[in-house]
Amino acid sequence: MTPLLITSCVVSNAPLTVLSDSNARLQSTMNALLELAKNCREVPIVICDGSGYEFTNERKALQNIFKEIEFLSFHNDSDSVKLYGKGYGEGQIVNFALEHSRILKKYDAFAKCTSKLWPSNYLECINAFSGHAAFLTAPFFSPDKVDTRFYIIKKQYYLDKFSNIHTKVDDLNGRHLEHVFFEVIDGLPYRDVIGRIIPEMYGHSGSVGIHFKPSKAKNFIKKMKVLFATALNLKV
Repeated sequence: MTPLLITSCVVSNAPLTVLSDSNARLQSTMNALLELAKNCREVPIVICDGSGYEFTNERKALQNIFKEIEFLSFHNDSDSVKLYGKGYGEGQIVNFALEHSRILKKYDAFAKCTSKLWPSNYLECINAFSGHAAFLTAPFFSPDKVDTRFYIIKKQYYLDKFSNIHTKVDDLNGRHLEHVFFEVIDGLPYRDVIGRIIPEMYGHSGSVGIHFKPSKAKNFIKKMKVLFATALNLKV
């Protein structure tokens, strides 16, 4: 069972973040976790918060619904997050989790999901995982970036290729985490880095303040394009 890392920042100080109220961010995170538990109770969960929030009041409820769950928290480099953006903070969160999580240390791969969101077909996504990574959608929908809300990745591949990539983020100048991740996978075969199953993402975006619900029509088109690219062994 591939573990799921939830990257959280209950107290946000990143620029260009529409949902900034801490109570609202916490409620959206809890809603996502409760929905995730409906189909993923057996999935090992790691929640890592970069704003120092420890989920003290929420731990017991979450421990009752997930078979194995771990809580990590630390204070990220808030000055750099304010200057460069939320992608910088997310990179620090993933690195902290990989270094300190007892759960992640037991596995060769992990999935990552931004808090406040959840993939309703998580089990289907991880069962289809092969290659080095499985990013959310094919880059040819936006040829200079790849969606990083949810992905599955080999742990060593992340450490080798992505662990320092957040230092190149500059949100205020239009250079987001999605762009710098794309630069790493650009030119690689689809089958190595793009997920063949399209995650059905639900939840609330802290960045743009909207609620997500998957579109069956759009997901079908994405799936057909990914299958086409994979069958022809196209490169990103």
